[in-house]
Amino acid sequence: MVRIEVSDREHLSKYLLYIQNTLSEVFRQTDTKVGFVADGVRANLNIDCEDFYYPLILSEVHDKIADIISIGYKYAFISPLLTPKGLKKEEVNFLLTAIIGADYVDDKRYVLSKLKGIDSPAIDGVFNFKLKLLKNKWEEVASFMPSNFDYLKLRDFINYLILDKSDKIYIENGKVYDAHYRQRLRSKLLFGDKDYDLISEIILSMPGEIELRSSINGKEEKIIKELFGSKIIFK
Repeated sequence: MVRIEVSDREHLSKYLLYIQNTLSEVFRQTDTKVGFVADGVRANLNIDCEDFYYPLILSEVHDKIADIISIGYKYAFISPLLTPKGLKKEEVNFLLTAIIGADYVDDKRYVLSKLKGIDSPAIDGVFNFKLKLLKNKWEEVASFMPSNFDYLKLRDFINYLILDKSDKIYIENGKVYDAHYRQRLRSKLLFGDKDYDLISEIILSMPGEIELRSSINGKEEKIIKELFGSKIIFK
């Protein structure tokens, strides 16, 4: 057996639970054992797998850590840098999510490159000591954003970002699924203790097409139609 230890500050233990929950099926299929421990300061996710599965499990863990940094850590980093006037709190969150979604693929690729060779990563350590160039880029992006925004500008900004996108997502029973019908749960990495947000999940996906397969609540449907308009098809 080989152990992979993933750690972070205890108040950010939701990130470790995100790894545990999103990889639960991979862990089950490979008979990998997972344990969570915390000491009041730091939290650890101890992952024990067979030698044969070690490269696969480590790769999957790195993939989720890259999500955590590219989405959750980025949200916490840029939030204080962006306080545009003219938007409600919920709309500011949509703006932040759009900025995260716009560069998500490139940011994640960069984080993964910095995780190579690290078999027991401390997530905060990787962020603090290996990602200076990425953080400089995030500061620069935030500096370009106008200090005044309104809902129409937010809508136009999101539509500009998804103009040439082609990825298709599905919405069914209030959940977002990718083109292979795998549920997306990345919005769990946003907004502190909030568990899941449908609109933010859609924005993070930067969709070229949204297939609505079941009804959703009226407020969410109104926002989706306002922000994504012609991208929506009904099944």
